[in-house]
Amino acid sequence: MLFLRLVPAMNEVENHLSPSGDIKVMDEEGDVRLTLESVRELITKDEPNVQITSLEEELGSGRGDNYTSMLYRIRAKGRKQIKNREWVNYERAIIYKVLPRSREHREAFKSELLFQNEVAFYTHVWPALNELQTNGREVFSGVAKIYTARIDLIAMEDLRERGFKMADRRKGLQLEHLKRALKALAGFHALSLTLRETRQVK
Repeated sequence: MLFLRLVPAMNEVENHLSPSGDIKVMDEEGDVRLTLESVRELITKDEPNVQITSLEEELGSGRGDNYTSMLYRIRAKGRKQIKNREWVNYERAIIYKVLPRSREHREAFKSELLFQNEVAFYTHVWPALNELQTNGREVFSGVAKIYTARIDLIAMEDLRERGFKMADRRKGLQLEHLKRALKALAGFHALSLTLRETRQVK
């Protein structure tokens, strides 16, 4: 119910564009993909002292790891100007997802609805939850940096750069990993309950 109170009607979500929502995300064949130009805009929005000169792309997940969207991993390379006006090498890894090209695939896995829900979370729900942590007490940090979230593309930081990796879905998680996951979920639910109580008071 909290989700429904925070998120506008889906037709509003469909019309929503993130601050970088007007970036060009079409390749030469008309598919929704991040281009060198669009990656430059996404990165320099937060880091204006960076110049991106090249882009490498590969599939972002193994076979069978992802069904509802197409996942890609890119590595942007260039240079960054530091305080003494010297230029140093720069790299940034980004994961992004787009809807499957096949309409039959999208309908079978309800890809469009799931994609809309994810965009709504990143653009409406998470900012409201994260605002509750501005007093310096962070209880949940399980959301990656989001570069853009729009109805046809979501781009975020590549968490492999921070040492995270996909667990083997056939083996499951180790006990220590389960404990950490449950602790993170507890923090998320605490924020959700706090937000619900805060909204009721207002």
